[in-house]
Amino acid sequence: MGGICGIVNWNGKSIDETVLRRMMEAQRHRGADHTETGLVSLSDVSAGFGNGLLVVDPTTDHGSAIFPDGRNVWTSLDGEIYGLDDLWKRVVPGRPLPATEHEALSALYEAKGLDLFRELNGAFSMGLWDRMNARLVLARDRVGVKPLYYLSKDGEFVFSSELKALLCHPKVERTLSLRALSKYLAYEYVPTPDAIIEGVHKLPAASFLVLEKGDIRIRSYHQFRFSTRPRESCDEASLVEELRRLLTQAVRRRLGGPSVPGFFLSGGIDSSTLVAFASRLVDPSKIKTFSIGFHEKSFDESSFAQTIASKFGTDHHLEVLDHQRSLEVIPEVFRHLDEPFADASIIPTSLVCRLARKEARVVIGGDGADEFFRGYPTFLAHQLALLAGWLPKQAFDMMRAGASLLPVSMANLSVDFKIKQFLKGLAYPPGPRNQVWLGSFDPEEQKELFTQSAYEQIKNLDLYEDIARYERDVADQRFIDRIGYIYIRTYLPDDGFVKTDRASMPVSLALRTPMLDNDLLDFINSLPPQYKSRGTRTKIILKKALEGILPEEILSRGKKGFGMPVAFWLRNELKGLMLDLLSPEKIKREVIFRPQKVQALMQDHLSGKKDNRKPLWALICYELWRQNYLPG
Repeated sequence: MGGICGIVNWNGKSIDETVLRRMMEAQRHRGADHTETGLVSLSDVSAGFGNGLLVVDPTTDHGSAIFPDGRNVWTSLDGEIYGLDDLWKRVVPGRPLPATEHEALSALYEAKGLDLFRELNGAFSMGLWDRMNARLVLARDRVGVKPLYYLSKDGEFVFSSELKALLCHPKVERTLSLRALSKYLAYEYVPTPDAIIEGVHKLPAASFLVLEKGDIRIRSYHQFRFSTRPRESCDEASLVEELRRLLTQAVRRRLGGPSVPGFFLSGGIDSSTLVAFASRLVDPSKIKTFSIGFHEKSFDESSFAQTIASKFGTDHHLEVLDHQRSLEVIPEVFRHLDEPFADASIIPTSLVCRLARKEARVVIGGDGADEFFRGYPTFLAHQLALLAGWLPKQAFDMMRAGASLLPVSMANLSVDFKIKQFLKGLAYPPGPRNQVWLGSFDPEEQKELFTQSAYEQIKNLDLYEDIARYERDVADQRFIDRIGYIYIRTYLPDDGFVKTDRASMPVSLALRTPMLDNDLLDFINSLPPQYKSRGTRTKIILKKALEGILPEEILSRGKKGFGMPVAFWLRNELKGLMLDLLSPEKIKREVIFRPQKVQALMQDHLSGKKDNRKPLWALICYELWRQNYLPG
């Protein structure tokens, strides 16, 4: 684990090591245990690399230089590779495995070249400097667990794990990208490859970038494909047995180290599964589990987490989050968010990371299972939307009119909220529809929100162009698999892993994700689609594999999510924060949003006329980001 950064100049200039060290310091929390920089100059190109290490296993050798003078390939790494010893034996048999991942990856790259990345099983972003070819290579893991930003300008190329590090370079100007802001309001995060700062990009998951002789090319090295074979062609008992074996293997691979990692435990199926399988591999009393609870019952899952902790005998730790604690941590949480980000669960996620860091340096989480096993409620909503497509327009008009009469509830995913969001999305085709359900401002709402001058700059932007691109990647796949692929390429890396990364890294906590093990994902994607979802049932094969392992009350409960009572708190404890951040004076001064529209959103929410939690929270999060990164 760690943070990486680098500078490559093709303009004849040498690398300013002071800038490189400032970049390292800006993301020091990612790798405070050991930091190193390396510089090299050739006839017409110079390069500088930085790497900070977060040591999760003190017994491992970290004394070797990361960037030794004599090596042909330098590797900077943020993340972990699993099964590296097996890969080494296949690629360079007969040679001893080097002491560090950096050395091993450098040698493997020399042997495999750009084909190396498809062989790697793990969570990583990395930069490699190939001295012999004066070539820079950047790469990200298959699903985008680890972040990687870059900018190319005037013969200089800069990259880093976090945007705040990139901003330390004088070529990176703090200019807001209205294009990215518009997408943020539609997605509640800035989707890859865009970034909120003009000229900056994010490298997509499962991709590598090559910079050679000043030219940049980006290629994908892995494409997820989903099986279409019939269910009848499989033996269910054999599939269950294989799934259990692969889950065991994935967990075992991530239990490495001198001490047992901690486990996030929400009480849902995914985190409970990992605790259950870990308890078969190590003494359960040595497993520390961590949960966040809420006083508001519609959001609280702590009783289910306690059920699992008691069943398997873990050392369980619980913290209950209230509005006062949220107010206290909001400023610090948002200082670490390099881009606007409106997933409110970043707050409880940050708190559970702090809770875990008191007891552990490494935690294991269940991220990714919902995307690959088709666990989100929206997968069911899409099935309903297909049926609704047969209804006449008059029926939709009547449903919308009826929905507008429903009383407004501030509960977690209340019935009126779900109905209104569902009907709102029906006006769009399936890909964009999914994002309309999840996002804050659709295109028409943005037209009302932006000032005329701001809207003129983004009026021709296709907000859902990224979704359309991913749909083309899997155009020959089943409808529900296309939706799943959109989640895998958008929500998972740009929401799910932004959240966990920005919550865990500030406290130097390493996160491991067994559900995203390469072998496990290959198996899941090879399953007939009916084993993942069918009718109103989701995660079918996973639940089957857990029968007799997890309690029935866990297997049968619906998905709640790691939400926060934003709607209620905005009318009460967070009201002052909202009124301050979204005051007419501030909004008018920025000349981006219409003050009267923002005021109307607040008034309707405070009066109980409408539940505007999503648009208001998105605006609040943008303003919090702006305070930190675009002062003045």
